[in-house]
Amino acid sequence: MELWLYIDRRLLESMINKLEETEHKYASLINNNIDAVFSIDLDGKIMNVNETGEKLLGISKYMLLKQNLLELMLVKDSSTIIELLNDLHDQPQTVEMILAHRDGSDIHCLIKKVPMIVHKHLVGMFVIVRDITSEKRMHQAIYESEERIRQLLDYSPSAMFIHVIVIIRYANQASADLLEINSHEQLIGRSIYDFHPVKLREEIKRLNERLIEGDENERRIDEKVITLKGKEKTLDVSKIITTYKGERAIHSIANDVSHRKEYEEKIKYMALHDQLTGLPNRRLFDENLKDTFELAQKNQSRFAIMYINCDNFKLINDELGHDIGDEFLKQLAEKLEASVREGDIVARIGGDEFNILLINIQHEDEVISVAKRILDQTNTPLYTMIKNIALHRVLVFLFIHQENIKRI
Repeated sequence: MELWLYIDRRLLESMINKLEETEHKYASLINNNIDAVFSIDLDGKIMNVNETGEKLLGISKYMLLKQNLLELMLVKDSSTIIELLNDLHDQPQTVEMILAHRDGSDIHCLIKKVPMIVHKHLVGMFVIVRDITSEKRMHQAIYESEERIRQLLDYSPSAMFIHVIVIIRYANQASADLLEINSHEQLIGRSIYDFHPVKLREEIKRLNERLIEGDENERRIDEKVITLKGKEKTLDVSKIITTYKGERAIHSIANDVSHRKEYEEKIKYMALHDQLTGLPNRRLFDENLKDTFELAQKNQSRFAIMYINCDNFKLINDELGHDIGDEFLKQLAEKLEASVREGDIVARIGGDEFNILLINIQHEDEVISVAKRILDQTNTPLYTMIKNIALHRVLVFLFIHQENIKRI
């Protein structure tokens, strides 16, 4: 009995074409993969390998075929790869390990085992090896860079704060020392407002919000802080926009300039005040006069100027000495200040000459009253050893407006 099997030629050609197409796709997937791909049988022998695999092991494809992959891989910890490849379970598995290249360098790899299943039977494995050496080196470089930055921040003599609006996210030990706190860790999570005078908090908040919202990228200002022990300090603060753990934040670099500010204020005071009497000097008097004049023009208000000097003052220095003369001038300055109203300005403009600026005059009688008080105060001897010393004259000019100047 003969059995004839008829196969449709067109169907056969179609099946062959599909098979070739599938094999081509498979080969393309393997050969063009950026990872090294090995197909091995159940004995661990290589059945196929792509170009990346050749480069990884430094051996040509034809030398690799039928070789045992485990024997070719120079693994520093061989137990891990042995366990991976000898495990014939049909579940994908991934491990990270270091291979030793034939040139002696280390190759950091991710090795993934994918079961090869045919008709529900395990016939082999795909071993996919990804070289992550560059990624590892980059991560290491980033870590080392971050570590250097962290050390720079931690050990900087300047106080370093990173805060989101007002909440402190990072602070170095110099910050804790500045604010007289034991540890910088005690600052984390606290509000920067805890260390600012109440009257300045709203202004600082607005500045920080402008920086965070992008109106400015950096700002350098002087800030007042109150330490944990209640001491007020002046800080020179540079505020720079940064990103901290994904949040837009402000990096503040602060230095204590309290002593410098005190010195600057002292120098400024000395430049504007008479060293003997402590009164404003001619320069400060002129500045106040200019401001008063402009305000009087704007508000149509009035002010007055008094000019005062003394008779026979030179005799004090000549006959009694300069120490007595200095004491006389200091006592005279005190009496002049006691004679004027609150807000009026008494200035020593040189030698025995004084100017008085009377502001916001409502009536001429106010000026006359001040002049009388000055004369009354200076009628009695200013110094028990001094005789025949009296005010030579008191000249008073009342300024009504810019165009009206009246002597009274």
